[in-house]
Amino acid sequence: MRMNELEVSTEILAIIVAIATILVTMVIFLIAKRRRKGKVVAMVGLCDAGKTLLLSRLVSGKFVKTYTSMTENKSAYQVDKSFSFELVDIPGYERLRDRTFNKYKDRLRAVILVLDSVNFATEYRDVAALLHDLLADWHYKGTPLLVACNKQDLLLAKDCNTIKEQ
Repeated sequence: MRMNELEVSTEILAIIVAIATILVTMVIFLIAKRRRKGKVVAMVGLCDAGKTLLLSRLVSGKFVKTYTSMTENKSAYQVDKSFSFELVDIPGYERLRDRTFNKYKDRLRAVILVLDSVNFATEYRDVAALLHDLLADWHYKGTPLLVACNKQDLLLAKDCNTIKEQ
């Protein structure tokens, strides 16, 4: 009878250890998932898509003269008293874009893909390649993506539905 009690207590101990291991794993997973939610909203796009001007308009409300960015531009953006994030304008040149964007991969909250609606007909292959790269990279899985059709106020701009169809 003593041997059966020992076997039963060993089995119960094994079950308790298994349940504790599962619970600890779940807690670690949840903590890691919360930490991945960064505070960076990255604006990406090709050169001259209007990312820098859009950043300036969102942050200060002013139009500024912009030039092709060689480094990222960033600014804190306050939505309301309890919520803010860092808005980062990533340079449009492919090499600079990739290198700069990699610095923010682990801290992304969202990505805004800024398109030039005027030049979309000539740039759609490059835009499609950039969009494919964003969607194919596992770092961005689950990260919200907004496609912003910029320069809609210009006469030759393609409307958003036309861009969506292409």
